[in-house]
Amino acid sequence: MSEEERMKLAYIYGIHTEKDNDGVPLVYVPRSWAETQKDMKDVMQRIVNDQTRIADILERIEKKLEN
Repeated sequence: MSEEERMKLAYIYGIHTEKDNDGVPLVYVPRSWAETQKDMKDVMQRIVNDQTRIADILERIEKKLEN
């Protein structure tokens, strides 16, 4: 890892470990984020499946046009 990368990583670590006067982290990931990530993953999986089906259909069309 380069010195520049180390400095940037240390900077990010510093941001994520900072707390306010009450000891509450300034940066945190709320628990609801896990559900949001799951929803995003499901949507992306559906998009990939749809794109795969479209690619298969286009391949079949291409093969028919070649004949």
